[in-house]
Amino acid sequence: MNCSDNHLSLKNHMDAMLRTSGSLAGLPIVEVSGHTENALSCGKNHLTLDDLFKASIGVDSCGKPALRVKFIASCDVKKTCTNNSVDDLLRSMFAYDSTTKTIALVLNQSV
Repeated sequence: MNCSDNHLSLKNHMDAMLRTSGSLAGLPIVEVSGHTENALSCGKNHLTLDDLFKASIGVDSCGKPALRVKFIASCDVKKTCTNNSVDDLLRSMFAYDSTTKTIALVLNQSV
C-alpha cells in the first residue's frame, strides 16, 4: 500500500495479493521480528480493522505485497467476561515496531 493505492478497499488489496499454486489460492505473508508493542497503544487507536489490515501490507522476498505477520504461541484467550462487550476486540491483534514504524498482524501459532 502506498500513496497511489491507499484509497483502495481492503478486499481489493487482498484480491490483488492472492497467490496460486495449482487449484489453491492463498494470501502471502512475511514474518517480521520486533513488533513488540500493541498497535492500538502507539497512537493508532483511531484506525479501523480495515485500516490496520491495509497498514500491515509490506513486501516479501518476491518483491510483491504480502501481509506482515508476527507469530506468538499462547493458550490464553483474549475475550473474557470483563471485555465481552467490547465491539472491536479484533483491532487489538496488530503489533507495532517503533524502529521501522510498521504494523504487523499478530497470529497465534500453536506449537
